[in-house]
Amino acid sequence: MVMIQTSDGEVFYELKGHYITQFDCKCSVADGWKTLFRDFRGQFDYILVDFEKIRLSSHEYKFLGFYEVEPGLMRKNIQPTFQYDMEAIEYLKNKDKKLARVIELIGPIEEEIIPDIYYNFVRSIVGQQISVYAQYAIMARLMNAMNHHITPEKVINYKDEELKSFGLSERKVVYIKTATEKVINGDIDFEKIHHMTDDEAIQYLTQLKGVGEWTAEMMLMFSYNRMDIFSYKDLAIIRGLRMIYRHKEVSRERFEKYRRRFSPYGSLASLYIWVISEQNIEGYNDPLSKK
Repeated sequence: MVMIQTSDGEVFYELKGHYITQFDCKCSVADGWKTLFRDFRGQFDYILVDFEKIRLSSHEYKFLGFYEVEPGLMRKNIQPTFQYDMEAIEYLKNKDKKLARVIELIGPIEEEIIPDIYYNFVRSIVGQQISVYAQYAIMARLMNAMNHHITPEKVINYKDEELKSFGLSERKVVYIKTATEKVINGDIDFEKIHHMTDDEAIQYLTQLKGVGEWTAEMMLMFSYNRMDIFSYKDLAIIRGLRMIYRHKEVSRERFEKYRRRFSPYGSLASLYIWVISEQNIEGYNDPLSKK
């Protein structure tokens, strides 16, 4: 065990070759272990993370070169990522000068996708109305209990009380169990979505209890690599539009103007707008925030 003392507290980690076999953070402020990651960037193949203690946004992990493989495990990018080409980038840059500046500032963007649509569905339900760190913690418990592979066949064999013991609310258990039964019975076939339009797929997915329009849109984007998802229901997108275009209000009419402008690459525009919305980037602040 090696200890590094920082101004924020103590960071403990254990190295064996190029692997971190244990990682625990007792810092009250993130800067201490962020510095540790930066200092040793490139030396680690993966990191095991207790998300209830260690709080970084997904973009911060990516800055450090790590991506989520499964809850609690971050690894150098071996995950499939959202696929786009330079034609899409050039299209957006030519359509909008302010977005072009954002694209130039941020550079190539990588966002992992989750091809396992059932897993993505469960993950989406778990994450409703809780912090991302609580979501990671609950998913880690589910993954550990199910031998790192969540399937309908495994979930259906769990009693409601057992699922609640992982941290799920009664309502979320109902959502997950009801959808799981539909998948097993064949009433919902996620493969059919490949042959549907975005609107058809959203209508199909929202048949499931707990899946609203935004959840369906995120499932399309991050499991099916749909290229033209630009969600009015996404608060971070609305905030990002305010920050880039200096709007104090983004009405539905104004939003639709941007959606048409960015189509057919709304998903790629979303990725860049999310970065502006979630990171503290010089020159971009929310007009609605208090000075």
